[in-house]
Amino acid sequence: MSSLKLEYRINGQGPTSLTQSQTVVLLAGDTVEISAGQDVSWSGASSTPSSVTVSDLQTTPRKWSGQISSTVDDSVRYTITAKLVGASASSKINLELRINAQDRRNGDYQVFATNGTRQTLKLDFDRKTYRMTDAAGVAESGVIGLDATASGTFVFSSARTGGSINNARFRVSLAPDYVVVGAYPFAMPGGTAAVRPFVASRAPIKSPADLDGSFNGLGISMVGTTPDSSINNLRISGRGTTLYDCTDDRIYNTNFCPLGSLKTYSVTKGVTDGVWRAVNNADSSDVRNFSVVKFDDDRVYLEAEQPSFDSFRFRVGVMVDSSTYTSVMTAYGAATDGSWGRSVTKPGRSVLVEYPLARQSSALQGLPTSDDGLERLYTRSAVGLDGTALELSAFVGMIDVLLPVSESTISFPRGLGYALMTPTSYFTARSPQLFARIGPRVPGAAGYLEIGLIER
Repeated sequence: MSSLKLEYRINGQGPTSLTQSQTVVLLAGDTVEISAGQDVSWSGASSTPSSVTVSDLQTTPRKWSGQISSTVDDSVRYTITAKLVGASASSKINLELRINAQDRRNGDYQVFATNGTRQTLKLDFDRKTYRMTDAAGVAESGVIGLDATASGTFVFSSARTGGSINNARFRVSLAPDYVVVGAYPFAMPGGTAAVRPFVASRAPIKSPADLDGSFNGLGISMVGTTPDSSINNLRISGRGTTLYDCTDDRIYNTNFCPLGSLKTYSVTKGVTDGVWRAVNNADSSDVRNFSVVKFDDDRVYLEAEQPSFDSFRFRVGVMVDSSTYTSVMTAYGAATDGSWGRSVTKPGRSVLVEYPLARQSSALQGLPTSDDGLERLYTRSAVGLDGTALELSAFVGMIDVLLPVSESTISFPRGLGYALMTPTSYFTARSPQLFARIGPRVPGAAGYLEIGLIER
């Protein structure tokens, strides 16, 4: 046996003594540091050529350190050999690293939160940890665990959740680009914290040519203690150079928006990669910073800003989708009242709502009755922060016209609908993977937003 002695640390943990060859299991992305008591020469080799890379590699006669990464999905081996300088070939120790691939969902996600902030969420599903970092660099860390009541839902540990139920939860899309939809106890104007919905992505679109598209924009804002909602159509065109926003109280397709209500913005690259800056052509003080994120067959417009210390705005743009869905939609997510739950929409006969009635400031009363032969196709089963079960059901209303018209003459945005309830009906929008429900601009409903990830 060689008189050579080594010590090693994995991710700073240790040291562990090493006097003979040994195998250690670790994850791709882990850092390894090996110290020698005598001068040695170092060498490394992987079991499969080009399957392992070592970044930040540093070596001296008595130290080896680096971060181990794998280029394959399977487990691979990488052997680090320390050979005593000037000694026989047998005076060496091998540290074999058995490297397991990381969970593909691990990584840093850009968060767009419904308190108007953009933050960074680091998720590590292998170690079951998270870190949420705000724009000022203030971070909160904790563990994540599986929700025992719903497969595929995870729970954040946080001392700021409040209430008797921890509704700080999230779900991750199954698409390769992975989008996180959840809720977290974010800081609110006035110094309080509230469990609020968020959408997070690590795949923002970075090429302007890929931004073009139409979205049903569902926005909430608050000035002081006064909440508000906005429901309007957005369109990006010109290979990502122009943003159109129809702000009329009646909800128009941007192509038919009255000129006095149509805002036109010039779009340029923002300070951060994947964030875009839109400046109103008629008012340079009206500036929007947004991202468009992609996941699988879907895209989402996201905007989160705090114009002042006591105000914020958030908007999620659900991709306009005129598809006819024939299967049950189930979405899990959070709402701005702190609740977390499941929304289900069944296919069936919906209520036709004439498009002139689709207004941001309308509660849209006058619901159908059971005599109309309709059933309530929308339900939400949720739990509030105090543990109260929240159950609601609604007729599904679709905005349309009574007479057949050509697609090119339709003045309202496709994909926007209603959850028809008493006393107030809520707007809904969905795309292939995202569902949202927002309150109209009336007292008691303005500022309410539910965002859910559709189960696939």
